[in-house]
Amino acid sequence: MTDPWIAVAVGIGVLSVFLLGLLVPRRQRTVRAPITDAKLDAIHSRLATLETKQNQNDHDVRNIRMSMQSMPTKDSLNQVRLEVAGLTGKVDGMHDTLTTNGHSLRRIEDFLINAALPHIAGKGLEAPK
Repeated sequence: MTDPWIAVAVGIGVLSVFLLGLLVPRRQRTVRAPITDAKLDAIHSRLATLETKQNQNDHDVRNIRMSMQSMPTKDSLNQVRLEVAGLTGKVDGMHDTLTTNGHSLRRIEDFLINAALPHIAGKGLEAPK
């Protein structure tokens, strides 16, 4: 039967320590000196300035990321370069073909003019020399 009495004694001891803890006056906070307040205000203003700068930097980084997303990559630029080179080759080929066609057209015009000159000259018109 000693076990319940021990539990009651321990409970009364814990309760008494708790009540004594409530009765003991707490240490009062010390009042800060005006110098300390001035230092804290300076720290707060510096912190506010740093937060503003950090927000601006975050905004700038966000803008850079957005502009970088729309920039072409190295692979896409190489692809464009290859396509332009292919188009340049095709245009050069077309230039050669058009030059050849132009020479052929001039020969055909000359032939037709030379063939038509005797008929035009016979009707009283003189051929240019």
